[in-house]
Amino acid sequence: SQAVQRSTSPAPLGESWFSLNWTQSFSGVLGTHPITLTLTRAGSKVSGQYQYVGRKGQLALSGSINPGSNMMTLTESDAAGPARGDSPVLILSPNSDTVVQGAWRGPKSELPISLQLTAPQQQPAGPQKQSTPPQPASPTLPSAVNTAILALRDQLLLVPALAREIRLNPGMRHYAEAHVPIILTEALTENIVLPSQVSYVLATAFHETRFGFPKYARSRSLEEDSNPLLYDNPRTKTGPHRMNHVSGRRDEGNDVQAYFNEAYGRRGNPVGNRPGTNDGYDYLGRGFVQLTGRENYQKMSLALTREHFLYSCDGIEYGGPDHPIDLLKNPDHVRKVPELAARVLVSGMHLGLFNGQTMDKYIGAQTQDFRRARIVVNNDVAVNGELIAGYAVQFNAVLTARDAWKQLMTAFRDGK
Repeated sequence: SQAVQRSTSPAPLGESWFSLNWTQSFSGVLGTHPITLTLTRAGSKVSGQYQYVGRKGQLALSGSINPGSNMMTLTESDAAGPARGDSPVLILSPNSDTVVQGAWRGPKSELPISLQLTAPQQQPAGPQKQSTPPQPASPTLPSAVNTAILALRDQLLLVPALAREIRLNPGMRHYAEAHVPIILTEALTENIVLPSQVSYVLATAFHETRFGFPKYARSRSLEEDSNPLLYDNPRTKTGPHRMNHVSGRRDEGNDVQAYFNEAYGRRGNPVGNRPGTNDGYDYLGRGFVQLTGRENYQKMSLALTREHFLYSCDGIEYGGPDHPIDLLKNPDHVRKVPELAARVLVSGMHLGLFNGQTMDKYIGAQTQDFRRARIVVNNDVAVNGELIAGYAVQFNAVLTARDAWKQLMTAFRDGK
């Protein structure tokens, strides 16, 4: 019989990115520098290396992929030794069938990354299971619903406030593209029917965290950071201190733990932290809503347990009898797991767990007080109420156009 000529063009990226085991090669640019890059995925673990074109030596990469957002977080290291706490990080996710985009984040700067698939998929040695088809962004949802969520996300990224932020900080696009669908999915799951309420949830996440975009080059996604370190004499770097963003006091030295204990651990603090302990630091703001304080972490643990919510972190599933949800013990999970952060955001605002006020009181079928709705999360209505209300109006215009949210909710219910 006649031999079949195999195509030498790259296999579509989508056919491998969502599979559990693969190796792929890419070429593209990091900032303005041409690079080549190879990645290998084995389950949730990812490793690889990249090289600047025209330069000697490769930089090693190691990290993991989040199965919910399909976002890779890879720490860079070189021949001098393993990665350190201040090592650069690459954040990558697929943008189309053959394109990967993201950001390189170093201690003092961030650069955009754009990569093109350059080689077909290589299967690892040994017996292979039948190849799996590409998985949707959320494996628990029908493909049509996932497609609709991603289409709606693309429209939301065009609202003026968000588009302006992305122009100023190109690396933010990656976080918004990865995290907005997760928030929309949780709003569907929690049966948030009104597009105006979903709009205010999105506005809150945008205001509090810019959808997870780190505040400073040194910052971690979905985690509050202290104000910058200042010096009485910048030339000699004497008199190091920070101005505390909560108390307004001057914090001497460079002790971040003391900074947050001063911010949230003083006697009479409103978030249940115990004075004289490290509660202020342990329960600093995390997640899309910046969950803060011992009392709120405990409250959300109980609420998520009642909802039978399940999530995975570091290979362990939480929410079952063997590993109950305990955010007092594991506060960092709110930062590390975007699905958990999204459920905390949506459920907390819907049920009024943050400030004793539900969204229904301010945003309902007959009411739309976006300004005063700020009290659902924080008492700073006078300072931030109008600003967040403006964001909500812009998101609401997208969700109500052609009944976009209503149609998505219908498709979600029909697909159950």
